[in-house]
Amino acid sequence: MVAVFLSAYTLVAMSFDRYIVIVHPFRPRITTRKTLCVIIIIWILSLSIPIPTLIKSKVQYYSNTSGQCLETWDNNHTLMYAYSTGIMVLHFFGPLVVLIFCYSRIGYNIWKKTLHGNDENKRRLQLASAKQKVSTTIIESSQMTSNLRIS
Repeated sequence: MVAVFLSAYTLVAMSFDRYIVIVHPFRPRITTRKTLCVIIIIWILSLSIPIPTLIKSKVQYYSNTSGQCLETWDNNHTLMYAYSTGIMVLHFFGPLVVLIFCYSRIGYNIWKKTLHGNDENKRRLQLASAKQKVSTTIIESSQMTSNLRIS
């Protein structure tokens, strides 16, 4: 479960960095120190969110040879549903909203905004190349997100 959160939050951090670089190109780039802080925060979140699963999981044996690892919530269904909903939001919906926001703004910036200048053909080729890269990134991110949902 930790690896799934690490993957999702790393994708969020990467998409947010790309958003800043493309949509706000004149803002200063993120420093090495800030990057290290983001990495540490991602690891802390990814390690701490699944702690209740670690605490509540028990192996229940059905025979001498087979058992199943289940979460035991001691008939506290409200707490179980609250935790499951929180996991769903933190693992899927939260990162999905950030990815959709970042890549839709990036796409808008690349496709809709036009820059006027003397080398318009050169600029068009650069924009076409950027469009192709963003399309590939969006497709790869959606495939990764769907793979994360399956596991």
